[in-house]
Amino acid sequence: MPLVEWTPDFEVGSCAMDQQHQQLIEIVNRYRTALNRKAPRAELVTIFEEVADYARHHFREEEALMVGHAYPGLAAHRQTHRQLMDRVTELLLNLRAGEPAAARQIQSFLTHWLTAHILDTDVKYKPFVHRAA
Repeated sequence: MPLVEWTPDFEVGSCAMDQQHQQLIEIVNRYRTALNRKAPRAELVTIFEEVADYARHHFREEEALMVGHAYPGLAAHRQTHRQLMDRVTELLLNLRAGEPAAARQIQSFLTHWLTAHILDTDVKYKPFVHRAA
């Protein structure tokens, strides 16, 4: 069973952002699968690094979309992205260092991040993207 499943509730009004969110969900689900089968730490690190790299790319693209559509919440959204990436960096360092609880903390973080960030934060720009389309 996937950690997070894509539903229409996740749609934010931009095909590109929706596709990127689906890609993030796919990577996060791979992390959970690897964790559940007790994959070696090195494999978990590799997958979580992929999450981090893709998130950086996605955040840049998403912020550019918000700029292009004059989204008034850009500054706060950008700050949220910075905080998320700070947490990702911290968790990645802990996982690389072999901290025992890190792998499960990452799974919990990823579940909350994807659902809360997309459903509570990203959907706020949906009316601006739709209005401009």
